[in-house]
Amino acid sequence: MSEADALPRLHALHTYVRSPRKAQAFWERHFGLPLAAEGADFALPAAGGGEVSWRLWSGGEACGTRGPHFALPAFAVADFGAARGYLHAQGIPIVFEEMLPGANLLIFLDPDANPFELI
Repeated sequence: MSEADALPRLHALHTYVRSPRKAQAFWERHFGLPLAAEGADFALPAAGGGEVSWRLWSGGEACGTRGPHFALPAFAVADFGAARGYLHAQGIPIVFEEMLPGANLLIFLDPDANPFELI
């Protein structure tokens, strides 16, 4: 086994939301993400090939402990300006933006106020 084979590989993302159906509709409508065969997950293409399962689980309540309890998924887009304009036009909240030479990113919120990044 090579050293690269021993590295952890992303298998799935889990995002806790108040309404999985509402979250699914948001991601399908605004980003065209198709639901996986089970109807509860998205099958996302992974960098380097393959897929990563993104599961939207019911339970969007704070757990009462300190610190963030989420992963910040980052989506790469070919036309950053067009994507940014679309988010604004749709009223999707952008809470952070950074534009540097060769590296643009922004963080937007889904209906449950979960943050996601566009790069």
